[in-house]
Amino acid sequence: MKTSNSVPVLILGGQENTISLLRSFGKRNIKVYISVRHNSLAIKSRHCHKVFTIPDGKTDGEAWQELLLFDERPELRGCVIFPGSDEAVDFLASNRRRLKKRYRIDCFRSGIHLAMLDKFKTLALAQKAECPTPAFFKIDIEDDVEKIIPGILFPIMVKPIHSHIFTKYYPSRKYFIAQNESELRHIVGELLGKKIEIIITEMIPGADDQQSAYFTYITESGEVLFEYTHQIIRRYPRNSGLACLTISRDLPETAEMGRRFFNGIGYQGMGHIEFKRDPRDGKLKIIECNPRMSAAQAVVTKSGLDMAFYIYDYLVNGKVTQTSKYRTGVRRWWVMLDILSFLELRRIGEITFMQWIKTVNGPPLVFPYFSLNDPMPFVCKFYGDISRFFKKKVKSLWLVRKGFPIQS
Repeated sequence: MKTSNSVPVLILGGQENTISLLRSFGKRNIKVYISVRHNSLAIKSRHCHKVFTIPDGKTDGEAWQELLLFDERPELRGCVIFPGSDEAVDFLASNRRRLKKRYRIDCFRSGIHLAMLDKFKTLALAQKAECPTPAFFKIDIEDDVEKIIPGILFPIMVKPIHSHIFTKYYPSRKYFIAQNESELRHIVGELLGKKIEIIITEMIPGADDQQSAYFTYITESGEVLFEYTHQIIRRYPRNSGLACLTISRDLPETAEMGRRFFNGIGYQGMGHIEFKRDPRDGKLKIIECNPRMSAAQAVVTKSGLDMAFYIYDYLVNGKVTQTSKYRTGVRRWWVMLDILSFLELRRIGEITFMQWIKTVNGPPLVFPYFSLNDPMPFVCKFYGDISRFFKKKVKSLWLVRKGFPIQS
């Protein structure tokens, strides 16, 4: 029988989560290949054995079909495939039977995994599993907006049903927020004009620290490899952006609601679900579900729960390591985003400097890209951010000198 580190890994797509997986497998001397776009910082990791770059002009799915189904790559035969993006989940679910003949892949159910990429179906399944959700409405045509306007409260969110399609048009956004009826009609018209499927969901009020997440893996026989929960402390922008401070915590209610959802829909494989507590009724309500590793993977691993290896060990050796033990109080800190978050919250009187310092003071801390043992992803990220900042400033100064107005 092969040892647990003798089978290579292939990661499809991803960014921060893929870097975290590379580091997790790298420290165990497991050979890791990745297939990503040329701008993925995962390419810079010292733990990346080989990159199969997705060429411009091809979709991710087209490139992976060539790589895994049409070509014969002896080094990839029998490898364990991990999805790092929604596109990868779509590809694996759509080609599961053919892929399973050559590779080791997650024990998921294709139909359910594809439903997790569809925000409308996810919320509909949540209701069937008797899990609370925010109010939501599917919008097929612009006239559908007029039917719901009398019964909704603003501000309200306009979300894509499929995020990986939406980001092709809006790479820096996850959704839109409409403040009034006019904005809602404009946003809906713009998105439907691009043939983007959308839903409208109410915004759950309350601070960002009311948001939490549950991670698990359920085998084909129903055994649970691990359970993990964490809390989001801050996001930027407030109540709508990316998590900039996350902390590992034992949250029994979040875990129980996660179990209810996954068991209620007959889920198998890797699952990550997010909730927010609604102050109006005190209930945890489902935000979204990801059938893959998330951008917060680094804080999970730093907490001592190496879920990626547990999954690998199960898929390669059939070993079932059931655990929910991990270190609480570990924080994932996205420094620059959190500084912006602090400035935003201070402007509206929700935090002082000393209150902010207390939340980030002292170990254990983990960062999205930084690692002393694997520095290049962070170095390239920092250099790219600084370059873009100064290019933007130079352009602004040039426009001012030419007499052009600068938009804020």
